[in-house]
Amino acid sequence: MLVPRPESAITTAKESHQRRRKTHWILSVVVAAFALFATFVAGHVYVPALKSWIDIELSDLGFRSHHEAKQMGVVGLVSNVPGAIRGWAQSDDATVETLHLDIKFEQFRQLQTQRTAALNRGIIYSSEKEFVPARIRWNGSSYKCKLRLKGDITDHIDSDRWSFRVHVENGHLFSMSRFSLQHPKTRGFQSEPLAMSAFKDADILAPRYRFVRVVVNGERLGMMALEEHFSKELLESQQRREGPIIKFDETICWEQAAHSPASAHFESQPIVAFQSTSVLADETQKRCLQQAVGLLKGFINDKNRAADVFDVRRMAKFIAISELWGIWHGLETHNLRFYFNPITARLEPVAYDCNSHLRWQPSGYSMPLLAIQNDSADLVQKFQRQPDAWAAFVEELGSLAQQYSAEDWLERFRRRDGDWLTQLQSEFVFLQPHPFHRFPDRIDQVNAAIANKPAFTTATPTETFHTL
Repeated sequence: MLVPRPESAITTAKESHQRRRKTHWILSVVVAAFALFATFVAGHVYVPALKSWIDIELSDLGFRSHHEAKQMGVVGLVSNVPGAIRGWAQSDDATVETLHLDIKFEQFRQLQTQRTAALNRGIIYSSEKEFVPARIRWNGSSYKCKLRLKGDITDHIDSDRWSFRVHVENGHLFSMSRFSLQHPKTRGFQSEPLAMSAFKDADILAPRYRFVRVVVNGERLGMMALEEHFSKELLESQQRREGPIIKFDETICWEQAAHSPASAHFESQPIVAFQSTSVLADETQKRCLQQAVGLLKGFINDKNRAADVFDVRRMAKFIAISELWGIWHGLETHNLRFYFNPITARLEPVAYDCNSHLRWQPSGYSMPLLAIQNDSADLVQKFQRQPDAWAAFVEELGSLAQQYSAEDWLERFRRRDGDWLTQLQSEFVFLQPHPFHRFPDRIDQVNAAIANKPAFTTATPTETFHTL
């Protein structure tokens, strides 16, 4: 039977918590000042280890990278201290739940060995993503699970907060059985759930997202992002009928990237399904998968029109939102995910790995139309070359630009931003609000690029890229 703690014990616990918060704040300011000084030194003397340390320390303070901190500078840091103090004082991490991961010694050592090999190479190979058994404790219950390292490049494992893919085997956490845990920096802190909410507002599929505190084998790692993985629960939570979610297999792409900057073209990459074992074991889902792969391959090989393969309206809206939010990363072909809707027999985009660059590129964009000018977004380029697809994109972009200019839209998203900051600033004390003030400039930039763009029907891809 649980025995209530006396009031004096509760008061002592609160005071202890406040002392820890104050100590954390003071240390954060000291580390920030030193890291900014080290950034200046590293900018003049190339010291890889120093740069790596700077990035890790600054990300734990709420900076996306040392580039963002450098743009702020010491003067900017000092001017931001009052606001950071207010944000920290008003922060409330009481709603942030804690997950405990218990990994046995042999399995943990296996993960360590895989991490070391990946760090030495700079790329995380698929062979370093082997699942190990573990247990996860949450909300008074303990669950069997299996987990592995996740990510493609080593920003996922370069600090103490390693990124994990977790499969819960005998239950659900937050109504999810499959999810990822990663340092909030890897997706741009609160910018990722904000962008995901923009997609959901437009009825575009997107993973659920939240922040949790993580303890591994008794060691407190701090706050991490929990991102839903691709499963039936994701579809059910957004009122979709069960159907396969597919992607291009990234294995070849990343293994080539370890030896050469050039990645494999999407046309040569296999198309695979998430949870393929369960999909292939179900005859209905297996037929849906075959149909989905056939449609996408037919589009790649110029046998199927975009309208015969995709939900054109949703695809156009997905690209338009990505353009306005600066999500070039999520438009790259290796990051694309598609859901086969068995009712419409069309592919719908699933937003993923947005990493909105509005947050950490205050100077603007070198690419006014992200999809067209990004060679890694070749599938999206192929979609946009079809006149009906391009017309739908322009129409959706105009509608969204008008919506994003409205004060009620900005106020709604500022409230969401504030809710995430209330949690995050308890730990990432220099984390700034999302820069919504940049949307008007971004809208003008995209509209100007569209006005000056030649028609896809009269220009080859190469001509199109060079004339923008």
